[in-house]
Amino acid sequence: MFTRRSFVCGIALLCFVSLFNAGSHADKATKLWPQPDWETSTPEAEGVSPAGLEKLKALFTEKKSQAALVIRHGKIVAEWYWDGKDKESRFQAFSVTKSIASTAIGLLVKDGKVKLEQSASDFIPEWKNDERKEITVRHLITMTSGLANNDGTIFGQKDQLGKSIALPKLKQSGTLWNYNNGACNTLSQVITAASGKEMNDFLTERLYKPLGITNFEMDKSEGKTLAYMGMHTSARELAKIGYLFLRDGKWKKKRLLPKGWVAEATNTSQELNKEYGYLWWVRTKNSDPNLPKDSYNAVGLGGQFISVFPSQDLIVIRLTSLLQGNASNVDGDTFARVALAALETPAK
Repeated sequence: MFTRRSFVCGIALLCFVSLFNAGSHADKATKLWPQPDWETSTPEAEGVSPAGLEKLKALFTEKKSQAALVIRHGKIVAEWYWDGKDKESRFQAFSVTKSIASTAIGLLVKDGKVKLEQSASDFIPEWKNDERKEITVRHLITMTSGLANNDGTIFGQKDQLGKSIALPKLKQSGTLWNYNNGACNTLSQVITAASGKEMNDFLTERLYKPLGITNFEMDKSEGKTLAYMGMHTSARELAKIGYLFLRDGKWKKKRLLPKGWVAEATNTSQELNKEYGYLWWVRTKNSDPNLPKDSYNAVGLGGQFISVFPSQDLIVIRLTSLLQGNASNVDGDTFARVALAALETPAK
């Protein structure tokens, strides 16, 4: 006999099954790890429109891209290369390196070797006896150090780290946001001093090896790894950095980054530039309602991108070595709209 009680129980059972199935899909996604390499899938199987992907490909082609990936639910659903490039081709990621440098700081925070409110002079002794002692590690990873922006005297110099450390302080720390390559480059010294290992060696041991990143090279100056640019790697390898962040700093069963680090790094870090986190560009305060507030980018010169959309379980990678100004530069918001339009579930 059908009763009100059986009806309520039936509804409860249906809700439980729906939640279980949704959870199962999420659990399945989190158990997919790109080692030894990424799994591939069809767009349809992962809720992506092939026609929508063709529009994204057309945009990337128009903008002289040389490599692009679309990864949904932990699987590659689109992979494109141009000009004879392939999945092994390395690209200079330029300032995407900054986001990797701030990730190294996150690893050191987890180790208890760095605190964000700590004076950077604890690791850069040249700053101990002047006004630069006020600069904290947080200031360096949020571009609010107050150091002079003399990028022209840094790039291409014989001793780039030495030139970076020698930058004078012009403003009180925390009062001005300034995209400063030299100030960011001083993180190389912070990472080396805090870890006891040269930056490249530290990242290789603590980040690249756990993620299975082997196809890479980092630029150095006088034997010191650059922290503001210089990561050369493939699209598939770079996507692993995005996937670590998509999975909240965890890799397989191990937490690599401190709990809460990804949320801090990929949201507004200060009020001077609300679109900037810990050397990641963020959409926390983005006024475009069609772009998820939880999405964020690592961005390099010429339109090198790691774009992560957590609410859509989506990563988009775009790379090129053809730096031709507006002809090859891709606007992150523009291609984000095209990528999101290809999803069957509308962006939140």
